Amino acid sequence: DSPPPQGVRLPAGGPVASEWTITSQFRGDTFAGLLVTIYTDSTQTTLLDLTGGSVRMDFRQNNKLTLQLSEGAGIEITNAAGGQVTAADFLLDMPVGEHDYDVEVRTADGRVITALYGTIEILKDQTR
Repeated sequence: DSPPPQGVRLPAGGPVASEWTITSQFRGDTFAGLLVTIYTDSTQTTLLDLTGGSVRMDFRQNNKLTLQLSEGAGIEITNAAGGQVTAADFLLDMPVGEHDYDVEVRTADGRVITALYGTIEILKDQTR
């Protein structure tokens, strides 16, 4: 699958989070980041207000944490009132193989919402 376009609209709080399989990437390469806009409804009419909230993105292989992005370390709420979260470019310094990931937000009132989840295949690189 190709990456979601900038500003992809993802419903939050519905019965199922949005799934995205990230295109295979080479170990040690720089991932080009992503911008996610989170809505509270499946019709994408109401933005999730992230004012006072937090966000993180975890990658796991065989249930073992291989990479974590958190606020101040790779992922940020970039437009709180507009429900936007941005993962900056980051190095894919992870073991070769398939990794599960998710993007989780915590709202100011304590709700935890998985907005995006999926897999990424890390390929073996030859140049180091």
